[in-house]
Amino acid sequence: MKRPSGFSPILKKRARTCLLLRLKEGAKMVDMLPSFLNNRNLKLAIFGGKGGTGKTTSASSAALCLAWLYPSKKILLISSDPAHSVGDSLGMAIGAHKVGVDGVPNLEALEIDPLPLLKDFKKKHEKEINEIIKRAGFYGQINVKEFLSFSLPGMEEMMIFLHVAEKYKYTWYQPQEADIIVLDTAPTGHTLRLLDMPIMMDEWMDVVDQSLLKYKTHPRLYASGSIYHEGDRVDLMVENIRSDFAAVREMLVNREQTEFVPVLIPEIMAIEETKDLLRALKDKQIRVNSIVINRLRGSNGNCPFCASKVEDQSESIKEIEKAFEGYNLIKMPLFPFEVQGIRSLEKYADVLMDEIQTIEVRANTNESGISQIPAINRPSIDSQVKFVMFGGKGGVGKTSMAAAMAVHLAKTYPDQKVLIYSVDPAHSLADSFAMEIGDKITPIQWSGVSGQGSKVRDQGSGIRGQGLMTNDQCPVTSSNLFAMEIDSEHLLHDFIEDYRAIIRDAFDTWESMRETKMEMRFDRNVMAMFARTAPPGMNDVLAMEKITEFINEKKFDWYILDTAPTGHLLVLLEFPNLVREWLSCTYRSLVKYQVQIALTNLKELGNRILKSTQLVNKIHDMLTNPEVSQLVTVTIPEAMG
Repeated sequence: MKRPSGFSPILKKRARTCLLLRLKEGAKMVDMLPSFLNNRNLKLAIFGGKGGTGKTTSASSAALCLAWLYPSKKILLISSDPAHSVGDSLGMAIGAHKVGVDGVPNLEALEIDPLPLLKDFKKKHEKEINEIIKRAGFYGQINVKEFLSFSLPGMEEMMIFLHVAEKYKYTWYQPQEADIIVLDTAPTGHTLRLLDMPIMMDEWMDVVDQSLLKYKTHPRLYASGSIYHEGDRVDLMVENIRSDFAAVREMLVNREQTEFVPVLIPEIMAIEETKDLLRALKDKQIRVNSIVINRLRGSNGNCPFCASKVEDQSESIKEIEKAFEGYNLIKMPLFPFEVQGIRSLEKYADVLMDEIQTIEVRANTNESGISQIPAINRPSIDSQVKFVMFGGKGGVGKTSMAAAMAVHLAKTYPDQKVLIYSVDPAHSLADSFAMEIGDKITPIQWSGVSGQGSKVRDQGSGIRGQGLMTNDQCPVTSSNLFAMEIDSEHLLHDFIEDYRAIIRDAFDTWESMRETKMEMRFDRNVMAMFARTAPPGMNDVLAMEKITEFINEKKFDWYILDTAPTGHLLVLLEFPNLVREWLSCTYRSLVKYQVQIALTNLKELGNRILKSTQLVNKIHDMLTNPEVSQLVTVTIPEAMG
């Protein structure tokens, strides 16, 4: 797409106004602007938060504001969400290559597709990778070629960060591609994993270093005189990757140039997830100054539904102001139109910059006090299907639909047991049912009569009038409805620690029986560190392992899965192949050692990994069998839904 040559007429006035604001009072920015707009040193603004809170809208509008405020700077809007929405938000086609945004000459946008980037990376470093395989396999039991032949865990996230860092890297031979980058991220769980990438890649480079160390230090290799020398291309590649990610880490923690902007809406689930996000960002030393609160409602005449939502929001707003005291809270209204396309984004941006506009709202014609709900078709679930997944874009009501369906099935089939469980890294089931739910099977208490029961004000549960009640309010316990929030990250942590302990004990025992301490030290370190590089989806395998146990024991008749937003769901549906390769590769390496180390615990570890490999096959067969599994797609009547 050809880059626009200048501001469109409608934007020229706005750009001039912004420039005048900057020139006021001795060229100082006015205090009314949010911190991420009022920072001359800003290089990177990251927008993140719960799915469906308006992250993409906020990021796109912020990019527009920055383009108006800094007409001499190049602004680049990037999406790292696997389910891209930036193109939908701007109302134009955007892909993996930069395109100019119509009417805004200094704003470009792109949606990162990490797979082609990863393919290019492997092609670029093919010689170095082959050399690593050759050297690491020279004396080792480990088949490094297998480890490097499939997509390494985290490599896609690595490509995203390297691509972002590349865009404003400046050298004498490479001009800076962007002065300011606005990054639109995936929902919270995926974003936090993305921010962990610099540490994870450092661990990967440790694995590579350790696998090469035996080669470098072995006397026979030194005797050959020319097989290895300091500063060769493999060392340079490893050092360059380390250097790039050190720069990424430095970029993220630079409080002058980088700011993370959490985005939420006034609902309990979004508030709780934002609290978790802020704790994680504090641990990672990433600066947060402003928080965007979207979809604030005002008075809406005689509409009873609107009045109830305003009442609900008032309590949530009080909670937000209390929980996030000390942050700059940017309150954005619920617009009477879908914010999509440059024109509507301009209106959002006007409010963001505190240029309050009168927004025309169509008069409410329903004064009867009765909400008009159109006739709908319920999801059709075949009685033979026992495994139901709910998926879709963040914020469209997946958890509410899954919970409502679980209640419906429990009432429709009172003699059958229903389990609803979540593998979403940002669990919302507990908020939806307004009760404590953890990693144990929890009975759900409800009135048992549709539309009756608790009249407690809805706390953002998304299920109003379904008869759901908290433990201390309901005298009746359903005997057939249960819930569980599986902490897959904790399961993965335990798996890694068990793996490392067994490897450590096995090598301790073997070295005590042989005079090979130096040789085995490298193998020990590589095998121990490799466990930390489990691919995306390994945590889901461990989570599904629990469910598979229930299936084998015929503990429940129905399984309702509340998934993460679309991007993570796609990973969940695609993970079997990658995880299967990783497990098989690990198992074959363990078998090689088992020939020489006849130890019970090593054999048990091998059997466990073999069992997990078989489980992956079973999960894949189950998910792709329409006779037993069904996916219900949840959306909303909006273009970006």
